[in-house]
Amino acid sequence: NKGLVRFNPWNEELLIFGKSYGLQNLQFNINASAVCSNGDMVFGGIGGFNVFNPKKLQPDQNKLEVIMTGLKLFDRDVYVMDNSGILTKDISLAKELTIPYNNARHFSFSFVALQFSDPASVKYAYKLLGFEDTWNYIGNVNHISFSNLEPKDYTLQIMASNDGQWDNTVKTLKISIPPPL
Repeated sequence: NKGLVRFNPWNEELLIFGKSYGLQNLQFNINASAVCSNGDMVFGGIGGFNVFNPKKLQPDQNKLEVIMTGLKLFDRDVYVMDNSGILTKDISLAKELTIPYNNARHFSFSFVALQFSDPASVKYAYKLLGFEDTWNYIGNVNHISFSNLEPKDYTLQIMASNDGQWDNTVKTLKISIPPPL
């Protein structure tokens, strides 16, 4: 009940086609499928049916751009030019931030990938270079929190996937936490 899957047994590559590819629904009925003489495939589902030619079906080529939408310190929103002094422009435009040591005990970011045909299918992954080198796959959760980081420079990287295809476009935000006086 997650759409249709194209599986290549030779390289074990799979591609998941969801609603963003025009499926009538993600759930299909058992034995409600056929292959036509012209190579078209028909799948019947709970919301109708889909007809397509698998040789002409291509993955979505649109790049998912991740946009930062919010910053919180201790679960309170940070705004441009507020008394925290962290944001001099909107978080969506920031390329780097300096978070004072006393505010770096707990902070979080929210973000979104611009995908309008089926936003629920977008999945996210992130890593904080300087703290870890591996990707954290967080599903469709679009916020992350950090606590008690050491004073130093970090690079936050966030990427998005649509229907199982991870986009090579990575959102990068440099974060500096200076040591206490």
